[in-house]
Amino acid sequence: MTSNFTIPPRRTRFLGRFKTLHRLTAILLLTAALPLAGPAAGDDPVDSGEVKLMIDALIEELRSRHDPEIQWEPRTYPEGNIAQPTGRTALVALAMLEAGVPAQSDKLAAALEWMADNPAQGTYAISVRLMVWCRLPEEYRPIARTELTRLINAFSLEAGGWDYIPTPRPGYVDQSLTQYALQGIADAHEIGLEIPPRLIDLTRSRFLAMQTPDGGWGYKKAQDPPRGSLTAAGLASLALCEKIKPSRGRVRQVVDRSIAGAIDWLDARFERDTNPGPRADDYYLFYWLHAIERAGRATGVRRFRNQDWFEACVTTIKERMVAGNAETGFWIKWEPSNYKMAFVLFILHRGLESVPFGLFDTTETLQIHDELGPAARTLSDTIEQGVGWTRVELADDMAAWQQIPILVVRGTGGADWLDDPESPVARRLLDYLRNGGLVVPEPTDRGRFSAELIDLVKQAHPTLTTRRIESKDPIRGTPTSWRGRADVLESPVRSWILSAPKLELGSGTREREIEDSANMLAAFCVSETAGLLPSRVRDPKAPEAPESRRIRITRIRHEGDWAPEPESLRRLADALRSTPVRITIDDPDTLEGEGIAWVNGATREDADRIDPEALRTGGARRILVESMSEAFTEAFSARLLADGWVIANAPPDTPAGSARITHPDGTTGLLITEVITRTIMGRPATDGSSMTEIARLLRITADLDPPTS
Repeated sequence: MTSNFTIPPRRTRFLGRFKTLHRLTAILLLTAALPLAGPAAGDDPVDSGEVKLMIDALIEELRSRHDPEIQWEPRTYPEGNIAQPTGRTALVALAMLEAGVPAQSDKLAAALEWMADNPAQGTYAISVRLMVWCRLPEEYRPIARTELTRLINAFSLEAGGWDYIPTPRPGYVDQSLTQYALQGIADAHEIGLEIPPRLIDLTRSRFLAMQTPDGGWGYKKAQDPPRGSLTAAGLASLALCEKIKPSRGRVRQVVDRSIAGAIDWLDARFERDTNPGPRADDYYLFYWLHAIERAGRATGVRRFRNQDWFEACVTTIKERMVAGNAETGFWIKWEPSNYKMAFVLFILHRGLESVPFGLFDTTETLQIHDELGPAARTLSDTIEQGVGWTRVELADDMAAWQQIPILVVRGTGGADWLDDPESPVARRLLDYLRNGGLVVPEPTDRGRFSAELIDLVKQAHPTLTTRRIESKDPIRGTPTSWRGRADVLESPVRSWILSAPKLELGSGTREREIEDSANMLAAFCVSETAGLLPSRVRDPKAPEAPESRRIRITRIRHEGDWAPEPESLRRLADALRSTPVRITIDDPDTLEGEGIAWVNGATREDADRIDPEALRTGGARRILVESMSEAFTEAFSARLLADGWVIANAPPDTPAGSARITHPDGTTGLLITEVITRTIMGRPATDGSSMTEIARLLRITADLDPPTS
């Protein structure tokens, strides 16, 4: 079978991390008392550039090891059930597909054709092969169905899991085998293949029954000592069961407690260079790190033991498997086995995944369902890019929060922090909003929480306005139509809070409402970001350009919305460091000295509140008027003309829609659209302005010649 196609995006759906009230309190205390944990001391957080280079090094090494005859299989298989012929090739193929290697690339295409011609017998091999076929186009669906049927037929009804071989034997069913099979079944479910509901019920019951009293999982029985890799496997497996067939009633409560116990177990024992358990060494180290990655992917867990698990795992990978840096490139240190490199590829690729949706839970309840999975899936279909969602906590730094464009905040009205803008929770949310984030309240109390959160934000920023999303608003049809009331609290540049009284996420029971909510969240994500989504890890920090020009800037205040985005001037100063231009921010009450006086306006009322005479500086400063709406432009232009100003064509290299404004006293400047504020607040500008273009605009404004008499 010839592979001549590209891989569609993997639509990964996360669940969410589960937090009890005592856990939130502990995080608050840790945030106040401890430095944030992360990579090894002295290491900077990994960035997307480094991750890509490490992925390239691993892929190149695996390609060099490809054997046209046996693909990525060993020349000699180990004895016993761990042989699993074709499974190692399938694992490498799966890792390469997830890392973005096109299926039609020569070595990968050969491996896929070989796999299609050589069926497997072992459970590990069948499970991984099923995951491979599920990532390929429709022409591979018959093979996927065949693998799925074999996997279902090999299920042990008595033990609630799988053995190494197709015919289960008493005592050979274990947590590792079962979770791998469940991974394949979950992928099959995701592409629409039918899964027997009873199989999920029995698998869930097995993991519940085999969990140790302290919250972990051992190899086979509840009496076996728990291990980190198998506890992560149990956590991921329960989450997958809930995604495929959510539990109800008493079973749901038992699953809640089980998942919370597993998280507590991992929180207490997580180590990046040791698989916790009886041996407590690097036994199956990379399998352990891959198990953590699977648990994070399935549950949205971001931190264990106050450490970002991805940052921690990458630190270990850099110490144990790869060498080099961003300047020299990376290479493989030793001769790791193919499957270990595949495990590492899975982990590294997770860092490059776009995570447009986050969930911040301020309640004491446990949410185990696929809260934001439907929204992630809808957005993935729209932008043709695999996306996911994750949890965030106060222990995550602000930079991690800012990687997430849309944050759903679960909460209950009456919480103390809603009345205290200086509380850690309120301060973090306000900082997130000021820096460009969009918050969606998810009330647990029929709307009181949403109203109180909006009041908190409006008290801090009274110029924000509320707008109802009317039925004819274009956003209701992007990417697909959605119903229900929705209001936004917004500045003239962007939405700050999206409130929907009938918000139903993946934990809801009304399918149509869940679909509408998913479409709404996806629509706002596209509108606010234009589909340009950051990866889970941060992009490389732009190098600071040598300074060649410094410009003084002051903001002109007026009674209207003179600072629609309060962080915009600071963000502008930071962003300009990648260009030769720097700014010095002057006191907003003064117009003395040379430089630029920057004024914003959004409404006709704003235009009426700005006195054109107050803009005159006799040529000492240049005026930069940023209009946030056509109504402001029209009204303010009329006021300028009435005061003797002249409006003319703008100089070359200024944004579309710009105009030059001059007064006979020597004052001159530019009237522009909101290109500066939109760009620096992370919103797509109408002309696609970059920081280089904004720096040029500031230079042009500062260097405008005074009008000739």
